[in-house]
Order: sequence, then C-alpha cells, then structure tokens
Amino acid sequence: MGSEPDVVLATDISPDGRLIALGGPAKIVRVYDSVSGQLIGEQKKHTDWILKLMFSHDGLLLASGDRFGTVLVSEAATVAEFAVLRGHTGPITGLHWAAESDQLTTSGHDATVRRWNLHNATRLSQFSADAPILAFDQDPAGKLQLGLKSGQISVTGPDGSPLRNWALTDEASQLVLTQDGSHTVVADATGNVQLFRNSDGHVIGEFVLPATDNR
Repeated sequence: MGSEPDVVLATDISPDGRLIALGGPAKIVRVYDSVSGQLIGEQKKHTDWILKLMFSHDGLLLASGDRFGTVLVSEAATVAEFAVLRGHTGPITGLHWAAESDQLTTSGHDATVRRWNLHNATRLSQFSADAPILAFDQDPAGKLQLGLKSGQISVTGPDGSPLRNWALTDEASQLVLTQDGSHTVVADATGNVQLFRNSDGHVIGEFVLPATDNR
C-alpha cells in the first residue's frame, strides 16, 4: 500500500477495519488489506476522477463517485461490479448508505440529491437544492445537511422539504454529523472549522487551521 501509484482524493475503511479503499485521478478504485497492505482488487470502470468512497454499514458493498457524475457500487471483498447509478450531471459530492445497505443516497454539484434502490439500480426519489451541493451528510432520523456553494448549510427533511438554513463565512468543503445527529462539523476552503449545534444552528466551537508553507 505504500507504493500506491495514484494521488489519493478519496478513501474509506470498512466497518470491521479490514479493508481500505483508495481512489483518485487514475480513475481506479483500489481495495487493500489494512494489515498486510496487500492489494485485494481494482475497479477500473470509472471514466473520470474518483472523488468519494464509502463502504456500506455491513461492509459488503463499496460505493464510489466520480467527477463525471457516475456512482459505481462494487462488492467490497472482490471489487466486482454490483450496480451502476447514472443520473447526476456533475461531480459526486456525497454518499450515504441506508442502515440496511439496500439504499444509497447521493449528492452532486448539479444541486440534486438522489436516493437509489440497489436491488435494481433505480432512482427512488430526487430533489433539488438552491445551489450546487459541495458536501452532505444525513442524521439517524433521515434529515439531511447540505453544504451549498452559496455559503449556506441547508437542513432538509428526507424528501427535501426545507427546515432551516445557516450562513457560513465561506463555502463548505467538508461536512460531517456526529453519530447521534446532534452536532455538525463544517470546514470551509479558508481553513475555518466550526461546530454547530443542530437544534438551533448555534456555533459552539470554532478554530482556524494554521497556514501551511508549501515551499
């Protein structure tokens, strides 16, 4: 694994910690044994940079989203193709598995959120946000947090019904919910990191990442 030949833009680890998935501009998903570093398999059917990776909760499936807007679902143990999900018209910016691992929710820069049935690779539902979606996560109750290019966090119901918006100082580059859905951590492109309390959108913690000298 130390000789990984691709720049890594996306990574995830299986729930049991045994598998690590990596992807990037080479358009290949590579899955490794986390202990030995041995390459388990490769998924080479993407046609553009891989931006997002996420194992299902049971660890049996692996979703990968690329810059073209395609989502591939592979069998985690072999990296063999399981399903292809097409419909987004821009880069994939988020993946979220249902608890039963039979449904997958995806978000894209095309400002849409789509929910898929993996048994037949069909779209179950779709809604549009007010601006391109740069990041998203979903809480246990099904509510979604969308980081929008307009510099806002949009909170919606599972069907996309608007609940509330929060203003940010810049576009959200990363967004993640705590496991109980009570708080959201948001990082923006300027290095500002904020911790929000989801019940009222109040910022309860904030810090700025130090500048890095890349010379």
